[in-house]
Amino acid sequence: MGLHKSSWTSIKCCCGVPGRGFRGLSILFGRHLRLACEIAFEIVLVVFFLKVYNHVRNQFGSQKCSPQHALMHALQVIKVEQLLGMYWEQKVQRMVLQYPLFISFWNVYYGTAHMVVTVFVLSYLFIFKPSAYQRCRTIFMVMNIIALAGYAGYPLMPPRLINDCSDPYGGCLKEPQFQFVDTLHEYGGLWSWKSKSITKVSNHYAAMPSMHVGYSMWCSTSIFKHSQSSALRVLALFYPVLTLYCITVTANHYPLDAIFGLLALFIAAKVAVYLPEVGRGAVLSGIFFAHSKGSEDSINLKATCLSPMRHTPFSEWLTFHRSGSLAALLNGDVESGEQRGEVVEGLRDPKGRLFGCMKKR
Repeated sequence: MGLHKSSWTSIKCCCGVPGRGFRGLSILFGRHLRLACEIAFEIVLVVFFLKVYNHVRNQFGSQKCSPQHALMHALQVIKVEQLLGMYWEQKVQRMVLQYPLFISFWNVYYGTAHMVVTVFVLSYLFIFKPSAYQRCRTIFMVMNIIALAGYAGYPLMPPRLINDCSDPYGGCLKEPQFQFVDTLHEYGGLWSWKSKSITKVSNHYAAMPSMHVGYSMWCSTSIFKHSQSSALRVLALFYPVLTLYCITVTANHYPLDAIFGLLALFIAAKVAVYLPEVGRGAVLSGIFFAHSKGSEDSINLKATCLSPMRHTPFSEWLTFHRSGSLAALLNGDVESGEQRGEVVEGLRDPKGRLFGCMKKR
């Protein structure tokens, strides 16, 4: 069996001039190794962060706070919503309780979309929009840290527990105006809040802010801003709206929780601007300088393109890669400063930016 035609094309483009191909091949395989390391680093970083986040979140709320205290906060939130004219969660839920399949759908949505869509967006940005990935990932992490402050400082009983007497974390408030239903328990889903395994690893009072809404809006803004796909952008517009309806109809959050979830995202976006970028460096870092002989021209070129190629998606990189300009640089066929400058000019994208260069220095 031979290599696929596209694979041979990539190898030949990278190898450049015959007789000097081993240098190109080493760069080709080095690039794949670097990419594999970056993927592994990002997976470990995000998974480790979420593990720590969940552990810290579960140290507060239902693990430390009494149901009476969390219920008091719930009544405060409801009072504020009534003053603002946005206390509609019970009415919304009552409208659809007679449709069990409909409720079950939203139970599954609540338990899956929250993480599945988030992982998809992170992966999409990493692969197709590397220039945006670091900043979006940083915003995501800062938003979660802000949420921890809310969970620690304001443990809040969700609507589903206000009138629940069967749950040890319930408020057991027997008043006619509070008739919420724990849909995950009554109608079924992928899991139930009352199962022992979920109870042990969950903070039942981690309601303010709503990270379901925070995550969904983060996904929406990330896709809408950085994707050119019309289908993805349309889905991104509807995703936060569907999530808001989901958390309301399942009685897991108050509308006010959603507002504070959006506020957490807004603050995170402002804070992230001042934080250094970590990880997702160069998929093709330093590829222009693999053939650096230490000459003044090489040093000048290196100073021009110090930033890694995180701003160049692979599809764009391959386009100018096939032009032969990159191979000429790698194989030493451009010796003079004038020739080298001409080649670099040929590596500019339609917007005039050097491929792999964030800015001249």
